[in-house]
Amino acid sequence: MWGRERVWHELQGRGVEIEDIAEAVRQVYAEYPEEELALQAARKRWKSSIGKDSLKARQKVGSYLQRQGFPFEVIIKALDRLKD
Repeated sequence: MWGRERVWHELQGRGVEIEDIAEAVRQVYAEYPEEELALQAARKRWKSSIGKDSLKARQKVGSYLQRQGFPFEVIIKALDRLKD
């Protein structure tokens, strides 16, 4: 699961027109909210961090989400929802 930023850069790197990228990203993330995708990715990564220090696990999951192209605000929300 990737965030908007990563999808945008991947498509741009493959030579897709900016207008086409914008439309595709808009459509996809209208159907699959970025916050939910980030939470799903965070939960998967969190499972592999079980037993580790909670702060370090949150940092690792946050870094992973950042590398996947999720914006900071979305990452914070996903990490907060992991507590639920």
